[in-house]
Amino acid sequence: MLFRDKRQENVVAEIERFCGMIGEAVSEHGKMVRDYLEGNEQFREESKHVHELESGADLIRFEVEREMHRGAFLPAYRQDYIDLLETLDRVANKAEDSADLIVLARPEIPEEIKDDLREICDLTSKCYQPIPEMVRSTLRDEHEVQEQVEEIGRLEQRIDSIQFYAVHRVYRELDLEKIDKLVLKMVIDLICGVSDRIENVGDRLSIIAIKRKMA
Repeated sequence: MLFRDKRQENVVAEIERFCGMIGEAVSEHGKMVRDYLEGNEQFREESKHVHELESGADLIRFEVEREMHRGAFLPAYRQDYIDLLETLDRVANKAEDSADLIVLARPEIPEEIKDDLREICDLTSKCYQPIPEMVRSTLRDEHEVQEQVEEIGRLEQRIDSIQFYAVHRVYRELDLEKIDKLVLKMVIDLICGVSDRIENVGDRLSIIAIKRKMA
């Protein structure tokens, strides 16, 4: 293990809590999208919860970074971990952006793409599922993450394919005003952007693992 003292153990626990909060934001975002598609007004509260989770994660991140600047972890690893936290934070930021657009624009979602959006949310949750354990393993220097990174990549490819055909359907098959098509594309892209950011986290963890091997 890479821990030098009790303080460092506490920082690791906070990073794990941070990962859990990001995961909650991803889950709540998915629930919000599904409820919006079903016309359930609960989506408003779920959108607020996404904001609260993102804000709470920010507070943890700032405290963890402060402890790193005070000397937690070996110097060779600090910047990698700071970059990892930033990459994770972007997952929650994208979920927040997506929730904001839906709440503010209240787009009319055609029935023809609702199932696509539901599947994207399901796959996005699956993308994030291995992330907390991958982060934990990286912090504790216990095992490889490449297998999970590749699985996240496969899930992301499925999401990209669904995204492509959903946007194609909006522009080529549905009788909508141009502005409505544009808003729908923005909604689809933002929802899919959450899994894009999760894939970036996997890539960041893969880079850290490679650097460890070379050290």
